[in-house]
Amino acid sequence: MKKTAIILTALLLAGCTVSDETTSKSRKPFNINGYEKRLNIAACNDIDDWYLDGFGVGERYPSYKQKILDQRIAYCGDVSKTALQAWEDGFAKGSTMTAKKTKQTVKKTKKRKR
Repeated sequence: MKKTAIILTALLLAGCTVSDETTSKSRKPFNINGYEKRLNIAACNDIDDWYLDGFGVGERYPSYKQKILDQRIAYCGDVSKTALQAWEDGFAKGSTMTAKKTKQTVKKTKKRKR
């Protein structure tokens, strides 16, 4: 019984130390601006991930568009045109959502002043 427990514990520990295809070096955060950082968690071959990343950048960091896109391309290496187009589409949608939210906030503020 003790031997089985020791063997299972050893296998569990060995399994935990085996790293997956992403190294800890590649997951180090990078600076977006002077006070915000971003972690590399890109799924490079997933088109949906490219779209969602572009959407998030468009919604939160539109002024850092090129810097963040360049960083993602450097992280992923060889990038397909489809992935880049998905990122651009997501960015465009995220940017328009931010503009709509800003307009709604302005309208609400004007109504409250009455």
